[in-house]
Amino acid sequence: MAARADNPKRAALAALIAAAALALASCAHETLSGESSVFVDTIPARPALSAPFVVQVVVRDDRHQKPMTGAKVEILGQMSHPGMAPVLVPASESAPGIFRGSVSLDMAGAWVLRITTTLPDGRRVQQNMDLDIKP
Repeated sequence: MAARADNPKRAALAALIAAAALALASCAHETLSGESSVFVDTIPARPALSAPFVVQVVVRDDRHQKPMTGAKVEILGQMSHPGMAPVLVPASESAPGIFRGSVSLDMAGAWVLRITTTLPDGRRVQQNMDLDIKP
């Protein structure tokens, strides 16, 4: 059902949902026992050397079909070979169920981002995302 023009809040929500669906189409996804889901993506999709980028984590309560608030998210960036110190970044909740952390990687090469999400009930989800940072 299309959002009616006379309801700007509904139209804005529909646009936000559509944008989130497009953004999540290519991200990492983890489902926990059909109760909750964690999606991870980077903005932009291909981060550049020494340019800050955002790691976005979307946490959903699948049972109640709503965002899950109050999780704790940490992002650890490590090169896949020795040569650079790890980068540890906390993510903060920018909107209900949406957590963002700003990362900058200052060495070209293969990196692995390990995203650890601790849900409010104490369950932990760890996801890895491979990045190739070009010079």
